Amino acid sequence: MIKVLISSHAYIVGLNQQKLESLARNKDLELSLLVPKKWRSVLREISLEKVDDPGYSIYPTAAFFQGKNDRFFYNPFDLLKVFHSVGPDVVHIEEEPWSVACLELMLAAKLFGAKALFFTWENLSRSHKTWYGLIERINLFLADGAIAGNSEAKVVLETKGFRRPVIVLPQLGIDLETFKKTNPEKVKKELGLKGFVIGFVGRLDPQKGIKDLVTSAQKLSFDWQLFIVGNGPLKEWVETESKKDPRMLYYGVADHSDMPKLFNAMDVFVLPSVSTEVWKEQFGHTLIEAMATQVPVIGSNSGAIPEVIGEAGLIFKEGNVEDLSEKIKQVYEDKKLRKDLSSKGLERVKNHYTHQEISSQTLPFYKSL
Repeated sequence: MIKVLISSHAYIVGLNQQKLESLARNKDLELSLLVPKKWRSVLREISLEKVDDPGYSIYPTAAFFQGKNDRFFYNPFDLLKVFHSVGPDVVHIEEEPWSVACLELMLAAKLFGAKALFFTWENLSRSHKTWYGLIERINLFLADGAIAGNSEAKVVLETKGFRRPVIVLPQLGIDLETFKKTNPEKVKKELGLKGFVIGFVGRLDPQKGIKDLVTSAQKLSFDWQLFIVGNGPLKEWVETESKKDPRMLYYGVADHSDMPKLFNAMDVFVLPSVSTEVWKEQFGHTLIEAMATQVPVIGSNSGAIPEVIGEAGLIFKEGNVEDLSEKIKQVYEDKKLRKDLSSKGLERVKNHYTHQEISSQTLPFYKSL
């Protein structure tokens, strides 16, 4: 029996805990979760959405600077109490290696004689500020292994001299009983949508390419509606554009539990991310949520998007609004293609991105450490 303590602010969300439930079903593993009591995300402030009888122990713990991925850390005294109660063999830290929380958990793991691994999405080799750079070097030195969220993230780790075991695996998967196709026409009617619905879910900021998507949609000559879900710096711009163009519907911020329903309203889902000097798309979890709901997906060639989509969707050149417009038109006009992409997307999720698939690869990695 391996005692594993996993920690991430991501598991404050109930839907995300489904991965842990899948992990906890392994008879060879005793799982515990260390998670902040509250978290202030880009979209909203969230309190721990604790599920009933999840099959593992949950330790909600006070965190300072909560909402700041790089700077937040747990109350040290509470943290040590959790480690003392759990007595972990493996500490699985799902925070970037330059974060304060990762260092805090890494040091606690070593203090209690546990193996420790971290998770990283970082797919650009870049320098961090002096303080964070030092934290990263310490964590890379102390860690016994790592999980990279995409192939490029593994290469970045190797470039930085990390020579311990690394596997490529997304942080979170999909529950196919939660995300599934259920009466799309009924959902469209409830939401006041009609025609061919182009969907976007995510942060409303320039790097997510929302302005490119609006421009591309407005080039289309058929009957369409652009359905936008999210929040961020460009919220006011999206609201203004929606008032100008009745074909745009801004839904606002959605609760995670509403997302399976909202994806059912879409005829195509688009992730038009645009790379910058310090960021490119690291995965795009909304892609696999759409694919699981049998919605055809279109993504830019930014970062990990082509890796996630594979042959199950269409890829356009990032920032190229004409190319994106043509890809949307292609999905609209070709019903056979639409059906083919829907089935391929679901099959790809089944084979690579379910919670069961991710947990089936995570447990052997724990054992190897």
